[in-house]
Amino acid sequence: MLVMIDAVWRFSDVPSLYNVMADGQEDPQILVTIGFDYDIDGWDNEIRGNILCDHKKEFLDFITDNMMPYLNELYNFDFEESTLFGHSQGGVFTHYAAFNFDRYENRPFAKYIIGSPTFWTPYFTNVSDYEEYKNEYGYFNRNTSYDRQLFITAGDMEDDDYREYYGDNDSTPEGVEHLKERLEQHGVTGFKVKLYKSNHYQYVSEMLLEYIKK
Repeated sequence: MLVMIDAVWRFSDVPSLYNVMADGQEDPQILVTIGFDYDIDGWDNEIRGNILCDHKKEFLDFITDNMMPYLNELYNFDFEESTLFGHSQGGVFTHYAAFNFDRYENRPFAKYIIGSPTFWTPYFTNVSDYEEYKNEYGYFNRNTSYDRQLFITAGDMEDDDYREYYGDNDSTPEGVEHLKERLEQHGVTGFKVKLYKSNHYQYVSEMLLEYIKK
């Protein structure tokens, strides 16, 4: 199962991903998109930030303890081949999920795609636990190893995209690089980092197609 949060941006990718599987280029997997009430406010960054940044624990609780067990009863999917993907503010959330899965008895994802995490966004820098992302929310204080697979991505031209918002914080590519350095310091080997020739979001459809083909 490939679970894509923030569906207002990802739902249009589903047909192309489905076609790749239908053509036999990849073993079939279930595609799931999670969205909000987009007819009302789903495009609004403040609404997205409230869920993906400020209430990320509650959102992860819902996905882990409610949604995934319910879907598993219907489809009996393989946890070891299931992926959670988020981009931008969704990348902030997926980073949180990837380093807090150990707090749950149910662990439905073995793989995480952290796409262009905007650790600099005002919707994240104003939350109470903001600084904890810099030590992966204490994961390595609780554990001596990391057994999930991570794919960390960004566009190599993102530095200028939101420069006015960075302030003293890392830009998106800088945040990705520093995450890579921290993982290496902890001896994590199950991760890959790739910068695409792209601005903030244009690479995502290509990346997802590449991901499911591999």
